[in-house]
Amino acid sequence: MALKTDPERMHRMLTIISEFLVDWIAVQREHFPSIDGMLLLDDIVGFIGKEDFLEFGLPYLKQIFDTDVTVKFFHNDSPIQVSSPYYPEIGINLLNFGIQHTLNEVKGWTKNKITLLGNIPPRCAGRC
Repeated sequence: MALKTDPERMHRMLTIISEFLVDWIAVQREHFPSIDGMLLLDDIVGFIGKEDFLEFGLPYLKQIFDTDVTVKFFHNDSPIQVSSPYYPEIGINLLNFGIQHTLNEVKGWTKNKITLLGNIPPRCAGRC
């Protein structure tokens, strides 16, 4: 809701979070030089529309995924129809997605430019 009611404040918050994450990844890599990957979890971008994603998601994710590592792993198991076509542009190269989409749908949305994993329903304990 705040994306619509207070966008300036949301941009400030997202800037603070993104800068912190970039710095945190750098600190980890400094202390563990063999690290050659990153994992970011963000389901929230799956719950906003295209216009809001382009303004409030894409630029901040790009900033974070601009890290110089080989593996750029993103977990988003919320609806990803809107955001996933932009994942290659963001720099994401490994995606863990949820069960609501098929492998072929996500391959199409990402133009088959990302390694995909996930889409496995959790165990139902016999009550599916």
